[in-house]
Amino acid sequence: MELAFGSLDVDEFVGESAGRDRHAFGELPDYTPKQDTVGWFHAYVGNHAAVDDVMRERHGPNHLKSAVEHDYYCGRFTRVIERGCAYIAYIDAHRGTGESKMTNTREMLEIVCRAAMRTKNTDLVRKCADSLTMQECSEPGIQLTIGKANFYVERYDDAINAYLRYLRMRPQDYSAWKCIGACLAKLAERSAATQPAAATTRQCETALACYVHAMSIAQKSVWTRAAYAHARYEREMQEMQATIATLKALEQDSIARAQIEPVDLPQQPCSDGVLAAVETELQNGRSSGAAIVEEEKSTRDL
Repeated sequence: MELAFGSLDVDEFVGESAGRDRHAFGELPDYTPKQDTVGWFHAYVGNHAAVDDVMRERHGPNHLKSAVEHDYYCGRFTRVIERGCAYIAYIDAHRGTGESKMTNTREMLEIVCRAAMRTKNTDLVRKCADSLTMQECSEPGIQLTIGKANFYVERYDDAINAYLRYLRMRPQDYSAWKCIGACLAKLAERSAATQPAAATTRQCETALACYVHAMSIAQKSVWTRAAYAHARYEREMQEMQATIATLKALEQDSIARAQIEPVDLPQQPCSDGVLAAVETELQNGRSSGAAIVEEEKSTRDL
């Protein structure tokens, strides 16, 4: 049966095209992606006399933020601080006036804080950490930045509190436990010369417990089995083991000074609120970690 529009010969469509030269239009050149080392948004920002003029434009804040982020990735930290601080100052000065719809400075504060740590500007790091803390943000990444900033300016109690807030959202992150252990180790070193030996012993014990817990989480993590992450895993494990050895030596020294016997992590409430919070979170972390392991075992048995 022949259709009204005639018979269709497959060879007319497939046979001829199959024999055609695929390179009839010439060889295609290799694709080379454009390497943007300058950033078009820098030209936009540079065309204005001041940052305030950029911020008044409709898309000015977005362009300025892109320029600041690009400067950070390119290592131009001084310009990051200059433009970032001007961005934050403009929003703070015009908040509630109707001249600016931008009200959130959290992301820019984080970038400026990181740039300040790169340039060793401790005063600015301290101000950024305080501003981020006052905003009471619940984002995990912000809490990590607050913890790193406070550790940088040697405010270890504030750093521990920030890491604890982070761990309440992500309790199985070994790196946060490692950072808390580092903070407690610094406090123990500081208290060894100024505080009673019992206080140093307590801080060493809690720091050791944090490091041991961090190593336990890291050893159970799936990412450590990946070949590309194994080198980092080995390096961090060696660093933690070295710190543990140092803490044990400091603990034994404080025990010898106080002439007391080595004890496990105290179970009685501690007068130091930070230590008590860390101990409570350690107990919660161990419980949740054991529950996760049991859940993984039951899943494998199915």
